[in-house]
Amino acid sequence: MESKGRIKLLVAEAESPEALEKLRLKLRQQQILDAARSMMFRWSSEDRVIFYLHKQAAFMDNVTFCLPKGESPLGPIKIEITGVDAKSVIDWLAPPTSKGKPLFEREPPR
Repeated sequence: MESKGRIKLLVAEAESPEALEKLRLKLRQQQILDAARSMMFRWSSEDRVIFYLHKQAAFMDNVTFCLPKGESPLGPIKIEITGVDAKSVIDWLAPPTSKGKPLFEREPPR
């Protein structure tokens, strides 16, 4: 737990991309690769991937992307992946599709 003034944050860290494997599989199961890709690029830069997930949907084991403010009554879950080539990470998590099928599958970025 980290505190920022009156706000307490739960922070989790991982060293390998396999920590995101469940998310990667859920994006395919829910058939939301294009939407996921768009939301991931929205706040990302060259060396950082940032996106937000709806907290209540995550509690129900669903992936729903949201905006940083206003869409998740309990506040969003912020996912931030740093020190990486953002495009490689996004290509691995949510590759572009054609007719609903991924155009390629990448190895996990290192």
